[in-house]
Amino acid sequence: MLVNTIRWMAYFVLLISQIGGFLLFLRGFFPSKVVLDGFSQFNGDSPSPFLSDNDTPHFSKVILMVVDAMRADFLYDESVSHMLFVHELLRKGEAIGFDAFSNPPTVTLPRLKGITTGNTPNFLDAILNIADDQDDSQSLASQDSWLYQFKTNGNKKLHFFGDDTWLKLFPHEQFFEQYEGTSSFFVSDFTEVDNNVTRHLDAQLDNAQNWDGLILHYLGLDHIGHKGGPKLPFMKPKQLEMDAIVERLYAYSLLHPETLLVVMGDHGMNEVGNHGGSSEGETSSGMLFVSPKFSKIAMPLPKEGPIKSLQKINQIDLVPSLAALLNFPIPKNSIGVMIPEFLRLWKSPVNVLRQNVNQFVDLLEAKFKSSDKFDEQTQALLDKYSTSNNNIVDGYKLLRHVQDELMRTATDYNYEDIWTGAAAMIISTVPIIAVYNIYFFRINQGSNIYPLAFEVFVFAFSIHVFGSSLIEEEHQLWWFVATLAMVLLIFTYKKQAAKYLPWILLILIMMRVIRQWNNTGQKHIMPFPVSKVLLDHPQVLWSINALTIFVYTVAIYSQGSVMTSMQLGNTKDKFFNTSDPGHLLLFVLTFVTSSVLLLFKISQFYGDGNDLYHGLFHWFFLKGMASFDNVDYNNKTVLQDINVQISRLTFYCIGGLMVFKLIMGKVRNTKWGYFTDMANLSTLILIQYSRLEVIPIYLIFFVIKYAFSKLLNHVEVDQLLVSVTWFTIIMQNLSFFSIGGTNLLATVDLSNAYNGVGSYNVFLVGFLTFLSNFATPIYWSLSSLQLIFEKDVIQWKFGQKTSLNLSSLRYPILLIKSMISLLYYSIFGTLLVLSCINLRFHLFIWTVFSPKLLYFGVWFVFVNTLTDLVLPLVMLILY
Repeated sequence: MLVNTIRWMAYFVLLISQIGGFLLFLRGFFPSKVVLDGFSQFNGDSPSPFLSDNDTPHFSKVILMVVDAMRADFLYDESVSHMLFVHELLRKGEAIGFDAFSNPPTVTLPRLKGITTGNTPNFLDAILNIADDQDDSQSLASQDSWLYQFKTNGNKKLHFFGDDTWLKLFPHEQFFEQYEGTSSFFVSDFTEVDNNVTRHLDAQLDNAQNWDGLILHYLGLDHIGHKGGPKLPFMKPKQLEMDAIVERLYAYSLLHPETLLVVMGDHGMNEVGNHGGSSEGETSSGMLFVSPKFSKIAMPLPKEGPIKSLQKINQIDLVPSLAALLNFPIPKNSIGVMIPEFLRLWKSPVNVLRQNVNQFVDLLEAKFKSSDKFDEQTQALLDKYSTSNNNIVDGYKLLRHVQDELMRTATDYNYEDIWTGAAAMIISTVPIIAVYNIYFFRINQGSNIYPLAFEVFVFAFSIHVFGSSLIEEEHQLWWFVATLAMVLLIFTYKKQAAKYLPWILLILIMMRVIRQWNNTGQKHIMPFPVSKVLLDHPQVLWSINALTIFVYTVAIYSQGSVMTSMQLGNTKDKFFNTSDPGHLLLFVLTFVTSSVLLLFKISQFYGDGNDLYHGLFHWFFLKGMASFDNVDYNNKTVLQDINVQISRLTFYCIGGLMVFKLIMGKVRNTKWGYFTDMANLSTLILIQYSRLEVIPIYLIFFVIKYAFSKLLNHVEVDQLLVSVTWFTIIMQNLSFFSIGGTNLLATVDLSNAYNGVGSYNVFLVGFLTFLSNFATPIYWSLSSLQLIFEKDVIQWKFGQKTSLNLSSLRYPILLIKSMISLLYYSIFGTLLVLSCINLRFHLFIWTVFSPKLLYFGVWFVFVNTLTDLVLPLVMLILY
């Protein structure tokens, strides 16, 4: 026992060293911003260069309407846009539209920082975006922004209604006279989240003297995208709703011509409905400036025909443009460039643009400490601008160049943390490799082929982290490794290869189906992935989903030891006994639980705007709804509340079965089949938090697990541990990528992170986000325990006990398995860190390598440490 305790302590020291080093590296690698203190002011007592010819601002009031995830084509492209009034404004020339580039990461918190300060945000803001209600450090109260400048210059009043992220960035007691925030993360709500904003409009527009600036941030369109993508049936009515609000605000601007209306998206969305990455759909956001005054400078579009692609700008160009139009100093840290179209409003635009140039020069001097240190191209452009009497064309060449330079170099690395973290990982990786080799090649007397092959795989596979394209298409590598590992098995069995060949071929066929399941990666698109075919044929999809749930229900009832634990009569001579009251009760409990689960997924499918058509599943849905009194299931808000109740009931039923199994197993001292029971019951929870088109893949997993268990017969313990751990790592990653996961933040799926959640809670939603996105890796974590401890039970060989279940061996076996996994994660993580150090100035460092770092952190901490280690330890304690 003492020796085992020392071994566990040594393991945890190495594990903590790895995790601690990695986290320290992240702290240094995701750098802090270079931010100038203080607030901008106009120079001296000279009049503002932004005043119009009659010495007044062009606009004295502003309405900013942010439609979350409003992609540019949602505003302009009539093939997908239903915002007809917006199109009318563009054709009349009373609106000027732009396709605004949103700098990655394309999530709300960093984008709001960008459109208020004019600066590019920190990449780590993408993570803080999820926990912003727990983090007050993101406040912009002490940083220069257009909100601060607008309020300060003229004692203006601001009102705000919408996404409560604004209230975290801009404390309401300092910035807003009236406000109400709505949670941006409860993505199941398409309606109330926007109604809570619109219900304030009547009072605000009728009492316009109470405010000078009105900010509205609508979330429903973004939530629709997260739930089902841009083609979900709810998208059209939501766009019509937003269009009607634009029309109301425009009517107000007609009565108050001094009001500037800006309609914009904070970012776009991809074709899956997510965002966070750097794809064209995610970085393309609409930006529309509306006022009758623009009819003097805008180029009206043709009254008929398609609205052509509009000019592209940087989204942060909004900040200096608002400064000029509303007459306040450009915020000190802004790297936005004045939008050229608006210069036509001034008879002497040279002075307007000069303010932008002077502000950029101040930024450069602060960054380089002296103007003598400017790079040659910057200095040349600055000299040309000065000698050309502030020519506007030369001014824009200078501004765009400096903007690109400041975007590229606006952050600094903390090299002390980077090198210390990397050193800790390297130093702890050396003994991990040493322990692995000493155990398998000196202490262990069995065959060395599996341990050697696994070690070669780890080193060879981990090298791919030095290539951006290999990270983008990592799923291709996992498919190659999976195939190679199966081929290796054929050669290791030698004379017995013919006996096991059918099972290997079956696994390869099932893996090929998994690979075809969904589009993943960033470069290649499959025309007909399995998931798309199933979604196009909902009756087939639901039939397979029902079959999958049925198979696991039968497995719960018959595969493990639940039935033995539940039996009340004397059934020693007959395992199955339908006359036993305990067996009958178990039958009722399991099938009721599965029925509730199926009802929840069908109701969720219907609540997302899909048609069930007529048939068995439609009938099942109606019968389920009939159990609720006087329910109008066509009312989506009511149905959403019901779905929360059904989801919770499903979770309680499955959890109740787990607790019941643990208690009865202890009472009857029934330990065999324990891991199988927990894995099968947990699979129902994983199905509950999986997308509809993913559910059938668990049926394929069931077949693969059964086939692989056949390959483990007569395999000695250490070979078993290496092969199962290796196979688990392969299947975890292959399945993660095959259900649509990538190394992009944009593919983080929130559609099932709110199942059973009635209101936003950062910790609960964060956990459910992990559970729903990593459901398939969790499945294989639990399956690995089955394959190690209960491979016979997987094959329905009941009541058998193996030496591996001896209490003296369970913890050492888990320790060896964990060390094998740690070898993979430590080498992979160390090489990933070294690649990021080496490529820290690479073009794709923020779009490819940085997201990969974050994903690896999730794999290492939450999958390897919590799911593969802590959860099994808890299960062994309860064993």
